[in-house]
Amino acid sequence: MNPIADAFQLLIVAMLMVFIVLVGLMFMMETFKKFATMEKPAPAPTPVAQPTSQPTTEADDEYRRVAALVALAVASEEMSDRHFVVESIERLS
Repeated sequence: MNPIADAFQLLIVAMLMVFIVLVGLMFMMETFKKFATMEKPAPAPTPVAQPTSQPTTEADDEYRRVAALVALAVASEEMSDRHFVVESIERLS
């Protein structure tokens, strides 16, 4: 055979091998994903405190926004696969 035909044959065989390996990896990842998402225990609901009505100042509102953002940041670090919404802001101490 001539060298060009050998090179073309090697090219086709190598591309087929890469394709087969990539398809195998895809199926393995899909299988592992199914095992990873099997029955996770549901987290216990946390009690929500009732909001109290107190007169607020503009500085107090700013502190409340900062506290809400910090709480959302900490919560999203612990559970990154969830979506959090601030329903109420109140001072505990």
